[in-house]
Amino acid sequence: MQWISHLKSRILDVFRNIDRDQDGRISKKELIDNVLASKFPTNSLEMNAVANIFDTNGDGFIDYYEFVSALHPSRDPYRRTLDADQINEEVSRQVSHCICPKRFQVEQISANRYRVSDLKPFDCM
Repeated sequence: MQWISHLKSRILDVFRNIDRDQDGRISKKELIDNVLASKFPTNSLEMNAVANIFDTNGDGFIDYYEFVSALHPSRDPYRRTLDADQINEEVSRQVSHCICPKRFQVEQISANRYRVSDLKPFDCM
């Protein structure tokens, strides 16, 4: 947590950075490779043990809930993310699927309210 705070990154940003395909989960290998590539002072053996701790259900993948729970063990391990968090994550995931040369912009203007840039239909092809 100190390392993340030092980089002034939010946990969700860190998770999204590792979750390159934006499917809401990362493999243990992706976690290990990402941390080792960041020059964090550790090794593969230690990171394998850490990845096993993160993967609480043992399916070989770490979802956002497992990621947050591992970083904040004092929180209730059965507490699911809030609806607003799930909405924000889904909006970001959907926007990331846009492969247009001129991507539309989505801006959160308040809780559960978003402004989407107004592109003409042919702009997004």
